[in-house]
Amino acid sequence: KKFKECVVYKYEVPSAKECLELLQVLPSPSIVHSASYLKGGFDKEYPDQLPPRASFATPGEFKALIDKVHSSGSLFMPYTNNTWWCDNPKGPTFLKYGNEPLLVGLNGKYNHEIYGKNDGWSTTMWHPAVRQINSEVIRQFTEEYGADIIFQDQCGARDWMSDMNPASPTPSAYMEAIISSVRTDSATVPLSTEDAWWGILDSEIQTCGLSFGYMPENKQRPLKNIFPPECWRIFPIALAMAHDKVGMTHHNLGQSVDTPKELALTLAFGYSMINRVGKNKLAKPEYLEWLRWIDRLQKSVASEYIGTELKTFSHRWGEMKNPDDDGMIISSYEDVSIISNLSPAPINIEGCELAPNGFMIRSPKVEAGALAKVAGQSFEGDGMCYVLEKNSNGSATAWIFAVPGITAIIP
Repeated sequence: KKFKECVVYKYEVPSAKECLELLQVLPSPSIVHSASYLKGGFDKEYPDQLPPRASFATPGEFKALIDKVHSSGSLFMPYTNNTWWCDNPKGPTFLKYGNEPLLVGLNGKYNHEIYGKNDGWSTTMWHPAVRQINSEVIRQFTEEYGADIIFQDQCGARDWMSDMNPASPTPSAYMEAIISSVRTDSATVPLSTEDAWWGILDSEIQTCGLSFGYMPENKQRPLKNIFPPECWRIFPIALAMAHDKVGMTHHNLGQSVDTPKELALTLAFGYSMINRVGKNKLAKPEYLEWLRWIDRLQKSVASEYIGTELKTFSHRWGEMKNPDDDGMIISSYEDVSIISNLSPAPINIEGCELAPNGFMIRSPKVEAGALAKVAGQSFEGDGMCYVLEKNSNGSATAWIFAVPGITAIIP
């Protein structure tokens, strides 16, 4: 229940002290997610994740941070990556075992990987050294630090490769090693991962990704700029396969629900809310109000549809000549129905006038909306935004997110 009610916050601050400062102002309970602690830095010195980087915290300070997360009612999810070993510099484990644990291609060569300015080598996850260090990371985080969920990057995003390493039972067993590894780890602690594929679904409680081509903040590779919109529409194969099996959200490192359009799309996809937070963002009082708003939607709405079956989904494009008009999505998950306006103009549908990039959600327990017009009164900008949650005694509780000074009207 707590997991379903938690927004994922990626803490983008360089020290445990600053993490504690954010923890005091962010809504709770939440999932506190951090990669800043990594021993050598991000994509450096893997597979060695611990002890925490000295500039971030001492081991004692790191444990105290996680204890504080728990006492606030929240959950802690560290970032880890057990799928490749980093070079330049090599970490202690790489120096100890050398190249023996590395994946060997059909050409007899090791597979070099580059992410930004960081590089390293694919490993065979069948190798005892790879398994041993991964098991030690799991043990440290669960027994010494008390992590609630462990994020394992790339376990849901790896491509199939041939592996001639003698530790692999066959050259075609590379992906089976990943399945085996996450299955083993999931018996100890709940797991989250990047993207998703069918082989790992039964071992994860959360997947992060699959939506890069749709999120408005992604300026580099929107799918509609690659494939003309008149040739395709959103068809949610991943949601049909996985939505009733795992909690789903956007990419943990690259995406954040920061705008009404991103919110409308998140709701349509049946995703959890996720935000990358730092001191600069939270220095703006209006952004903290935004976080309180999406926290309420997480607790009242998203918690209702997480882990439920996709029932219906339809997408239609809007005005093709307008690059900001992505049309409308109508979806339902069990008994939660969602209409999301992905257009910069209001839309009339089912007796409601949705605000630009607004939405309407209905279920037996909750109703929520971002409406341009209510009871004959028009609301500019993001509209009249509200959540109405029905209580067991026949009463209801309302939350409002609107421009200060206006008269709020709930349908």
